[in-house]
Amino acid sequence: MYERTYNSNYDSSLSTTDIAKKVRQEIAKMKKTGDLDKGFKFSIRAEYFSGGSAIRASITAVPEGVEAYNSEYYDAYNRGESTYAMSRFSAPVKAASEKVLALINSFNYDGSESMVDYFDVNFYCHSCDPAWNKFDEPQLTR
Repeated sequence: MYERTYNSNYDSSLSTTDIAKKVRQEIAKMKKTGDLDKGFKFSIRAEYFSGGSAIRASITAVPEGVEAYNSEYYDAYNRGESTYAMSRFSAPVKAASEKVLALINSFNYDGSESMVDYFDVNFYCHSCDPAWNKFDEPQLTR
């Protein structure tokens, strides 16, 4: 119906579970080559539901000395300042998250047309954020 864009690692013979396995293997390679700090640990899980499937990715550990959250974001928020253009996450966490998300999406295709609410993807994946139960998030006071 709409034109599909196939990303570099797309393979129609792979299930979402197979893709999650490949992503975990690629992350291990990235750590060996130095493209990703060895201190980062990720949870990569495949999930199936009636509307398709998804890959859920989260950061479960960060390198020693790296903060998961950006304290400037929380300070600005607590002072009542705009945080619109700021990231909740520290720069190293955001960079690692973007690398892993790009890797995951390299196995996807997209034939969606959001103007008419039509979504056609191999699987869904939206973010790779720190796992909510692994890190102490600073408190918002306002």
